[in-house]
Amino acid sequence: MQSQWTTATLFMLGAALLTSELAGQAVFVPDSRADVGSCSTIPFGAKRSSLTIMTRYQCLLTAEQLGNKAGFIDALAFAPCSSGVRSFEITIKLDHFSAAGLSNTFDDNLSLSAVTALDSFVSWGTTADQWNWLGLSTGFNYTPASGGLLIDITIRRASFSGSGPAGFRLSHEIPTVSCHIVTRAPIRFGTPSSSGLRVGVRFGCPRGLGPGCPGSNGKTPLLSVPDSVAIGTALYLGLSDTNPGSLAILVHGDRLLIPIDLTASGAPGCCRYITATHLFPATTDASGKATWVSFVPLNLSLVGVELFYQAKVMDPAANAAGFACSGAAMSTIVEVIP
Repeated sequence: MQSQWTTATLFMLGAALLTSELAGQAVFVPDSRADVGSCSTIPFGAKRSSLTIMTRYQCLLTAEQLGNKAGFIDALAFAPCSSGVRSFEITIKLDHFSAAGLSNTFDDNLSLSAVTALDSFVSWGTTADQWNWLGLSTGFNYTPASGGLLIDITIRRASFSGSGPAGFRLSHEIPTVSCHIVTRAPIRFGTPSSSGLRVGVRFGCPRGLGPGCPGSNGKTPLLSVPDSVAIGTALYLGLSDTNPGSLAILVHGDRLLIPIDLTASGAPGCCRYITATHLFPATTDASGKATWVSFVPLNLSLVGVELFYQAKVMDPAANAAGFACSGAAMSTIVEVIP
């Protein structure tokens, strides 16, 4: 039955699998304008800050402002008033927030579930009146039902090399708490305000072995892979929860990628998580299932090798790209199964 799939079909689906599109879905608050609003040097600092100056800043974005969108936040954007290179030590924490309003005690606004999304020294080349993105090393799973998005930023040792104003564009629709002080100690209290930095929030793909995206049957293809496989034995991989008679391609990779969001390719909610070393096509049976079998050589040098897999299923009604994806999975080669 596999012969019904033409070389052109395989090539088109393979091209979709190998796309390098990186853009996620962005939401801008209060709107997408990056060239309006007065300028503020809080929290990112002025042209040259004392080594002892620290700024802490919190802002609250409501679920409504974020379009009630759920997803994995992997970057934030801000709109500078001038171009130039900004350098600083930065810590960004993200959290859900459901209280009536922000407290002027910073830590009271953070829960035990707050995530440190970035903690690093950054040298950031920025362009005036455009959205400039800061990637997050950890990211944050945001759920609108859990409240608004609290962004907590601490800046230390800030400097700016540009010739114009050092600040970033403000909005009067974003409640904040901030403090700019000469100190080496953690900042506990801030001053509330109704004006905060205009901000962009990018919803991308989760890191690691992330989830798949559903097909036209409303189900996400399920790829079953054993946690480990012994040398000299067969590795069995199974696919289920797909439409019958569909082309399925098993993607084998040798490592994880920084996840690639396939929204711009016409597959919203779909992500590619692994390299594509080999592609193995199959056709799903009447129950929407497919199986692949691979033999692992009896070779001790293979022990410890990690095998990564993800399946893509041709499904013209699933989305504009015409496919659904399983989540990513991994199996490790061992000497013997415990």
